[in-house]
Amino acid sequence: MIYLTYQLVNKIRFVRDQTCQTNRLPPCSTRSWTKKPRIPCGIEHILFEVKPEEKAAQITRLKCKGRRVAMVGDGINDAPAMAEADLAIAMGTGTDIAIECADAVLPGGRIGRVPQALRLAGAARRTVRQNLGWALFYNLICIPVAACGIVNPSIAAAAMTLSSNGILLHSLRLNHYEN
Repeated sequence: MIYLTYQLVNKIRFVRDQTCQTNRLPPCSTRSWTKKPRIPCGIEHILFEVKPEEKAAQITRLKCKGRRVAMVGDGINDAPAMAEADLAIAMGTGTDIAIECADAVLPGGRIGRVPQALRLAGAARRTVRQNLGWALFYNLICIPVAACGIVNPSIAAAAMTLSSNGILLHSLRLNHYEN
């Protein structure tokens, strides 16, 4: 029987809400995984005794249905499926080949950190877009104004330095990102 903590259930629910469907390919080959968990957490399909090439085939089947697939793995047997997935996440405690195939690596070995990693990736993406927007604004507006002589070049250079520092500080906010 599977026993899940309430914290892990909430994390699975978060991933389910982000992806609409959660499948579980368990690492072990016991049929006990096919029993329903005591706490409903949104795992819709459980497969057991899945060989590495069958994992990749299951991911291909889901992708053919138009689903975006994320695979979390840590071993050599997960590498083919991770290579097939849209997003591959490796455990930091996993094998080198799993880490090499991964798009992201979770330090430690805690699968419960996947939702936190997804939120951090979203925050990083927003920050990059905001920084690009600010840089585009500056380059399209402020540089031509300085080139036309409307603003003193030394003031324009100081403004460029301030702009670059602002973008840097805006990016550094991610170091203190909390979920």
